[in-house]
Amino acid sequence: MILKKLQKARRRELEPQLETSRQELENSGVKIEELEPTTISVDEINSKIQRLQKKMDELGDVNMRAIADYERVVARKAEMATQIETLSNERKEIIERMQGYENLKKESFMKTFNNLNIHFKEAFHNLAEGEGELILENMEEPFNGGLTMNVQPRDKKLQRLESMSGGEKSITALAFVFAIQSYLPAPFYAFDEVDQSLDGINVEKLADLIQNQSKNTQFIVVSHRKPMIESANRTIGVTQKEKGITKVTGVKLRD
Repeated sequence: MILKKLQKARRRELEPQLETSRQELENSGVKIEELEPTTISVDEINSKIQRLQKKMDELGDVNMRAIADYERVVARKAEMATQIETLSNERKEIIERMQGYENLKKESFMKTFNNLNIHFKEAFHNLAEGEGELILENMEEPFNGGLTMNVQPRDKKLQRLESMSGGEKSITALAFVFAIQSYLPAPFYAFDEVDQSLDGINVEKLADLIQNQSKNTQFIVVSHRKPMIESANRTIGVTQKEKGITKVTGVKLRD
């Protein structure tokens, strides 16, 4: 009789816990009516508890700040990913801009080269009554090569710059200068005995070309050659007398 009373008292103690467990299982979506009674013994349960407890002990102390540290690292990772994306986009824009500058530089260079080549052909024809041309060593990548000149004075074979005589080199160089002057004129030019290596006929041609170009640009020419002196608008003579004393005289030959 006493045993039954104890059993009933124990049952009344466990019924609230049973009801609480039932509610938790139902809230978790477990269908209690479908559960099957377990056949595991108390000893087996205790054994599993001991094994789990041992594994927990082997894990050591729990770092309660691990979650906060993890969230901080994740936030830092996201921030760095944003910075990397920003830098990557800026790098792409810089490369595109640099490529645009390279294309613009090449376009400007080729425009200048083509115009200079046109004026060079004209100037060389006027000075040597022949054919001249500017040549790029690398047309596709002009900045990776140099520039040379192919010229053919009247009654002569086609020549490169390195195989010309002194007079021919002077004519070619002057043609290049006049090509630049025609495309990008400067306020004035100073020539120091550029006609020294030329024969009389070529000096006359050079003097005529300078006279023609001087309508828009001033030329100052140092020369000892008669055709050049006679073609000048104003002539300044410098002579040396005794004891190194020089005398300067000016002569206006034409208006």
